[in-house]
Amino acid sequence: MPAGFLLVLFLRAIAPPETDLPRLESAKNVGLAALEEGNLDEARRRFETVRELAASEPLGWADGAVVALRAKDLARAKALLSEALSRSGNDARVLALEGVRRELAGDAATAIEAYEKAVAADPSDLPSRWAAARLLTEKVPGGAPRALSALEKALERAPANVFLLARLAEGFRAAGDSAKALESHDRIVRVLDGKDPRLEKSLAEARQASIAGDSRTAALKYRIVENLLKVTPRYQQARRDVEPGVVGIPLEDWSPTLAAKIRARAGQPVPLSFAAIPGGGLENLRGLTTVRAIGGDRLAFAGRAGIVVAARSGRGYDVRPALPGAAASLEVADVTNSGKVDLVTPGALWVADATGWRKTEAPGADSVTAIDFDNDGDLDLYFSSSSGDRLMRNNLDGTWTDVTLAAGLPQPLASRRAIVGDFDRDGDPDIVLVLAGGGLLLLDNLRGGRFAVKRAGLPAKGEISSAAEGDFDSDGRLDLVWSGRDGAFVARNRGDGTFEPAKALPAAGAPVVADFDNDGFLDLFLASPKESSTLLRGDGSGGFARANVGTLPAALDAEPADLDGDGDLDVVLVTAAGEPALLENRGGNANGWIDVALEGLPTGSGKVNRAGFGSEIEVKAQQLYVYRVVSRPVTHVGLGSRRKAEVLRVVWSNGIPQNDLSPRTRATVKEVQQLKGSCPFLYAFDGRKWRFVTDVLGASPLGLLYDGVHQAPADTREWLIVRGAELAPAKGRLLLDLTEELWEAAYLDRAELVALDHHRGVALVSSEAMVPPPFRPEGLFTVSRPLVPRAVDGAGRDRTREIAREDGVYLGGFQPTRYQGIVAPHDLVLDLAKARGARRVILYLTGWIFYSDTSIQVSLSQPAPGPNAVRPASPVLEVPDGRGGWRVALPVMGFPAGKTKTMAVDVSAVLLRSDPRVRIRTNLAIYWDRIAYTADDPAAEVRKTPVPLSSARLSFRGFSRRVRESADGPHVFLHDDVESSPRWADPAGLYTRYGDVRELLTAADDRYVVFKGGDSIRLEYDASRLPALPAGWERDWLLVLDGWEKDCDKNTVAGQTVEPLPFHGQDDSRYGERQQEPAALPELRARWLTRREGPEKFRDWVRTAGR
Repeated sequence: MPAGFLLVLFLRAIAPPETDLPRLESAKNVGLAALEEGNLDEARRRFETVRELAASEPLGWADGAVVALRAKDLARAKALLSEALSRSGNDARVLALEGVRRELAGDAATAIEAYEKAVAADPSDLPSRWAAARLLTEKVPGGAPRALSALEKALERAPANVFLLARLAEGFRAAGDSAKALESHDRIVRVLDGKDPRLEKSLAEARQASIAGDSRTAALKYRIVENLLKVTPRYQQARRDVEPGVVGIPLEDWSPTLAAKIRARAGQPVPLSFAAIPGGGLENLRGLTTVRAIGGDRLAFAGRAGIVVAARSGRGYDVRPALPGAAASLEVADVTNSGKVDLVTPGALWVADATGWRKTEAPGADSVTAIDFDNDGDLDLYFSSSSGDRLMRNNLDGTWTDVTLAAGLPQPLASRRAIVGDFDRDGDPDIVLVLAGGGLLLLDNLRGGRFAVKRAGLPAKGEISSAAEGDFDSDGRLDLVWSGRDGAFVARNRGDGTFEPAKALPAAGAPVVADFDNDGFLDLFLASPKESSTLLRGDGSGGFARANVGTLPAALDAEPADLDGDGDLDVVLVTAAGEPALLENRGGNANGWIDVALEGLPTGSGKVNRAGFGSEIEVKAQQLYVYRVVSRPVTHVGLGSRRKAEVLRVVWSNGIPQNDLSPRTRATVKEVQQLKGSCPFLYAFDGRKWRFVTDVLGASPLGLLYDGVHQAPADTREWLIVRGAELAPAKGRLLLDLTEELWEAAYLDRAELVALDHHRGVALVSSEAMVPPPFRPEGLFTVSRPLVPRAVDGAGRDRTREIAREDGVYLGGFQPTRYQGIVAPHDLVLDLAKARGARRVILYLTGWIFYSDTSIQVSLSQPAPGPNAVRPASPVLEVPDGRGGWRVALPVMGFPAGKTKTMAVDVSAVLLRSDPRVRIRTNLAIYWDRIAYTADDPAAEVRKTPVPLSSARLSFRGFSRRVRESADGPHVFLHDDVESSPRWADPAGLYTRYGDVRELLTAADDRYVVFKGGDSIRLEYDASRLPALPAGWERDWLLVLDGWEKDCDKNTVAGQTVEPLPFHGQDDSRYGERQQEPAALPELRARWLTRREGPEKFRDWVRTAGR
């Protein structure tokens, strides 16, 4: 072997040369990403490159071993780990991998030895501690004492790990050490701290059985405990902390010496170049004008022959026959919410179906842009045309409505192109138009389906051919770039949707915005049809400089896409000759990245378009902050020298945030069905712990469009029964918390408490139904002899067991529709057999409703009436018609005003005594827990005693953890499990200052407390002077409330602001308009509403985290 070659190998073994560092980082990053995705062949090749470039580094050897372990090539893994161990100085991570290898080889004894060596090298290595304990328990006879010792030592490092605590308790029970088993049991109880009532109850029953020596019952109860624990986030995270769920954990960091060398280069741009890729299958395409990527494996070209879709295959691209019709431009978007990508061109909408695409007509135009302008969860279309622009509203039934004039667009209006973005960050999409006559025009979205021209500091004249948006200065605001006859310019957003004076760019061309070098900052590809195109690298502060990437072809259009799946964005061009060209990015993946795909729910939502277009993506990776708006099926985010991000926040297009605190390299974020608005929550202190009782003020919404057009009336009064088991005196005080946890503003005017004393065995009900006017007066019902009806659903199934008791087992299983809160029509027949001879018959229905919201109602209102149109149908009560059918007896039965509520329905006047059945029909998502009825139930005595409000204090509390115990049960919130980080973009305005607010809650007088998400009112009532209960009596409570709540849905009237303040006697149908205010409101504003809040804390949270 030549001496020179040996010298090269020697130098590489010491440290890779400076010029190889970007390639080395690229190989590591792509290898780890491939390993994460399960692409073992790619990962193997990349780690071979790492070993070639940095043979002295343990990472390439260890991670190559992980690939071998996952491929079940144990011999290869052994050889690679031997090399890794020799280079790492017995690093704990490599020793742990050696333990995995030996365990997979079936050698438990030496695997335990390797795991214990890993723990000795790094005492914080919990996975190795648990692996050793697990093998000692499962594989080593007599190994239990050592396993228990290992678990106890692990818990010294992680005392709150409920997974390890459960295993420790299980081990002591198996060993027959009841004292230590109970001690471990009690540690679990202390860690859980009463945050899950069902789990707490099962733990108590298990402990009681253990103490009683009933091992069989104890074992059964502990199985129940384990099953309840398994579904909790706390347990799942605890298990992931010690049992990662994959074979082998790869090394992600270089040795300190090499890491320091790479950090020294961190501020330098990675070398970048583009190389032509043979476009197998694309060579015969001609006359093209536009290209768009459809995900990562398909390309759509538009031109004079129509639209051509090319799918990547092993030999290049398979080109489908052209969709006919000349097309000068192309938009790729799922406008039908089918989960498939539709193609939109001027004059034609090609809707994706099972066989390809089918054509429907569309207006002619110069270009088309997708936008959910009315925030109803589907994509509408803006047609830019030199002969006059048109805005077409998507009715989502295959029809479109021209709303150009109704949306308030100025006339005449003609543009070349529309750029969509929330430029003022007020939560709705605005439009910047490239005007056909010259200049730019900003249309500010006012909500309610209307726009207004906004003076934004943009050029009013001058020929401009194209424009684009992006956050070029990393401040979370969309800036603008445009190009025209006078060159290319960039303008920084001041933060309010107006722009600073534009700055000229060092080159011109149609701007295509993307992060080509993965440094986290947006770059500009300027496509020029007459001369070479240019790449400008962004510096993250709004500046751009030419990138030395060689000569780029002249081009009519350009589209960024990761064609080879290697983690950096390549470029697809339509050249100046109208032909396709593919350019491979070489070097961008030396920096880290993540790809984010959004996936809206196909059913049970209807709140966002399926691909999440218009949603916001925010990423924080150490000090790097990245803000992007989704406009493609996959959003590519560069991370600079970091391989992973700490926070990924998606703010869906309807304003709902969703966080991922450890996003994968290729992250698919699926929409989670959750409430953004409902009502404030009521918690009661039972003398020992806090209990969630119900939500409140659900019958008094402000600005809610119940049919998408008209505002709902508000019944501000509410009478809530709080059971004695839920609320009990603590040192002579009764404590209630009213919390606002969702995206709402609440206005509470009255909070009175009354003690209700009655005979034991008598239940009290205050009907908590939502009904239209005329509103029902206060009603308190006593129930002494409840009867259970026989219940049969529309499919003929007996459902009596599910509704017989209030036990958290709900009658559900409905077929979902596209929309939250709306399900397939369902009915329930109740046989009130024992009411045949009764004069007074009352139904008591306990259940909850999964609310819809205003935006969903707006969407539902748009399609024309027809057999396939979905419309909400509130429950109606029917009785037999005597001919084998049914007739409507109560067209307005009402529904539960939240969760979980009991409503009383008097059927005395409508029930047929000869056939005492009733049928309840609806398509609302209402889930009954218990249904009972009474027949001539005698009224029982109830003694009422007012309980004085001694204290009421408003404060910031935070947000309770949300849990859902079953698929058909409501979301409930755990009072003592709270986080304080901003969760919602609070409506802007003045709120009640924190502190004493008792004065505002003693009467319904329009002097009220205004509070928002995260706020809480602690109510204390003086119970020291309540009368003693007679023998055989018990005490419940009546909470009397008065107030309003306003959901911040994007289509709620005035949902962005605290104002206008509501008042008694207002015209609810005109809320949001100017009305004559009572004299109390000016005094309320001046004296009490002194705390200014708004959406800024929420919007800046990711960007400022860690500062």
